[in-house]
Amino acid sequence: VVKGIEYAFFPAASGHYEAQYLIDSAPPVISNILATPNTNGTCLITWDTDESADSRVDFGADANVLSDTASDPTSVTQHAVLLTGLQSGATYYFRVSSEDGSGNALTSPAA
Repeated sequence: VVKGIEYAFFPAASGHYEAQYLIDSAPPVISNILATPNTNGTCLITWDTDESADSRVDFGADANVLSDTASDPTSVTQHAVLLTGLQSGATYYFRVSSEDGSGNALTSPAA
């Protein structure tokens, strides 16, 4: 694995070979964002990306100030982040972000 891309090895005749690498400049596409609140002061935020990426949720009680963060550095396509310490009956706003292995990131609008 080189820069997050798996390569295969195969027998080849001796000689000169040249490898060309494409530059990944596209951020992961975020879809299927879902918030599942629980009665115990937690909320599970899930979403999908079209390529492996990390997971981050910024959240807070004010849509303009999302000062709390929960994250997972694991590179996956199906994301799940549990928010904890939430007040029962309160309204919270959040946005999800994912960054791929090439440093391309995308953030959803606040929901």
